[in-house]
Amino acid sequence: MSASERPIRVVLRCRRRGATARTGLGARVPVQPMAVLGLGAALTVVTALAVLITLGGCEHFSDTYSLRVTLPGLPAHWDDPEEISAYELRWIQYGAERRKRVVLTGGALNGENGLETRRSQVRITLPKRPNVALLAYPLTRDGVLLQPAGTIAPLRLRSSGRLPLRFEDGPAAYLLYRLDRDGRGGARVNAARLLREIEQRLGALRWWMDWIAVLDAFERGVFRVTMLRPVRQHRVAVCLPPGEYRSADVLAPPRAVPESGCVPDALLAEGVHRWFSADGHLTVTLEVTHDGRVARVVALRDR
Repeated sequence: MSASERPIRVVLRCRRRGATARTGLGARVPVQPMAVLGLGAALTVVTALAVLITLGGCEHFSDTYSLRVTLPGLPAHWDDPEEISAYELRWIQYGAERRKRVVLTGGALNGENGLETRRSQVRITLPKRPNVALLAYPLTRDGVLLQPAGTIAPLRLRSSGRLPLRFEDGPAAYLLYRLDRDGRGGARVNAARLLREIEQRLGALRWWMDWIAVLDAFERGVFRVTMLRPVRQHRVAVCLPPGEYRSADVLAPPRAVPESGCVPDALLAEGVHRWFSADGHLTVTLEVTHDGRVARVVALRDR
């Protein structure tokens, strides 16, 4: 047998045994652990293999991809390993909500990911489609979810392959998450403009838009960026035990209640507010009504 007639042994490997790879024209190439092919067939398969590698390998043909997600760092007034016990990640995949909890212990992330620092990474599998929203809720030691950080894939995906979570992006990501969860078509939204408009129009009041009106406008196809405006704010008297209180919006600065026990002119938006005493003893819920009254103040000791 001449050298040109000798069979060439070609080894093809994919991410899982028995998988099939597709070319851009839709043809399927069975992937075996090892195939013994003649010269002509080998050259054909090697050519196809080169195309597949160029396109990203077998994962290119999957409807999901695995990403390294950078967990958000907490601002100084919330960066307390004894207070924040975990992040709860949420996203929508195949029409259903997915959740993953990453536990914080002694200032370090632990568990199946083997992470070493509080500001580290976790690997998540997300669907390959526009505007996939990923949320990361800080979880207090008594089980209360704070306002989430967020990100949007693939819009926020960096060239390094990392997907960073940011508290500034939380409201936009939450809006897209709600649209997806409720079947309202979040993939059609101009996510880049949504992020920009929320930042410019709401600023520090980013969580205080009229969520019901905005979501309803998206559903009816009448949404306009001018609807991204904060709800009304009122000057109200808040009386609580003296001390410093942190908000469920982790980016909001802490509020101080003086020794008198009352803040006579606190500026608060209509809706429900949740504050946490810096000493860890109290969780307070306040509801500001449309006419500027504090309808409910509930102070609960930590469990």
